Amino acid sequence: MIQTLVKRLGLERMLHRRSLHSLSTLSLLNMTLMCLCGCGDPPPQAPALRNGPVYQNDAAGLRFLVPDMWQQTASSALPRGELEKEILLARYQLQTSASGGSLEVYCMNDSPLLDLLTYHRAPSFGVAEWNIIEGPEEIQFQGITATHLLLAGTVNNNQLGKDVTVFRRGARVFSFVGLYSLDDPNARQQIERAVRSVVWKE
Repeated sequence: MIQTLVKRLGLERMLHRRSLHSLSTLSLLNMTLMCLCGCGDPPPQAPALRNGPVYQNDAAGLRFLVPDMWQQTASSALPRGELEKEILLARYQLQTSASGGSLEVYCMNDSPLLDLLTYHRAPSFGVAEWNIIEGPEEIQFQGITATHLLLAGTVNNNQLGKDVTVFRRGARVFSFVGLYSLDDPNARQQIERAVRSVVWKE
């Protein structure tokens, strides 16, 4: 009986050691898989929407003042390296006594072949053809040169203004695109005030 008990205890110890060994091997395998899955840069997470008085994007080195009563309706992170396509960094809706408007901030790769005038005259925002009203002209913001142009188009018999200010920063192009009804000067003034407050971090 004693010999049987000893044999049973020995068998249980052996099984216990094998179980611990299996668990250790499984834990090591899980850790290895986690490390492999974690290699490389994780995709950037979209920032939360904020209606504060300042828009700031550290990855772009950009900030500007947000006028009162503007509402942020879109926000995205700026990835590193080459961009596969144009990215919408932020969108704000503004309310005025008239029809209101919006301001959108875009980023894309720069190229010697990029024709900004042709690019921004292309069909967009429901307008088949944008016509130039002002510009393009070179302007200065906080010692930084930008290109400004004002375009007009028609959507459902409504005359829209498209206020575009473009900054070339290194290998990237940042476009501030304001949309508003041409009979709403208040909306245009608010958009211009926001763009003129732009500050770039070197």
